[in-house]
Amino acid sequence: MIASHDTMTYLKPKYSIFRLFRWVYQTQTKPFIEQQADILDIRVRWDNIDKCWRFAHGIVMFKRNDVIECIKHMLSVGLYVRIIHEDTYIATKAYREAMCKKFITDFNTDELKKNFYIQIISSKKEWTEVYNNIPYTTCIECFWKFRKKHWFPSPKYWWNKAYRGMFEGFKQLEDTYNLTIWSDFL
Repeated sequence: MIASHDTMTYLKPKYSIFRLFRWVYQTQTKPFIEQQADILDIRVRWDNIDKCWRFAHGIVMFKRNDVIECIKHMLSVGLYVRIIHEDTYIATKAYREAMCKKFITDFNTDELKKNFYIQIISSKKEWTEVYNNIPYTTCIECFWKFRKKHWFPSPKYWWNKAYRGMFEGFKQLEDTYNLTIWSDFL
């Protein structure tokens, strides 16, 4: 299965100043439907100013604020969804857990988890899993070697040069070895 890493980072940031730093947070350039992934990696954060859930990555929140409806649509078309509460670096563990409970209440997961594959993680720091019914296979990250050696993100042109061939090779082995391949820039 192909998995999209930070699926919604193609969106415009809520605050335009972050456009200058797009190379730091953007790992996808196409809308999620065009990424042709089986599993989507959705990062969400509560916007205290507008009082709504927003897609996020790191300190960046995106303009789009129809998070619940969008995720329900993703699930309705047969995609697997991993949802991560993206407040790891600016919130306490108690706050993250409270926000995750709020998201579950707002999302009404009891109705959905009967019919759809979904995973909800309250903290990316501890990878605290709240709910999971996704049948994971062997996971491979196409960017691990770069991220292991460098603290800064990989720009799209470098990723294409260094990892596109490796990604294509893994895709050929996907069915034979039951792999889940997490990838940037699908």
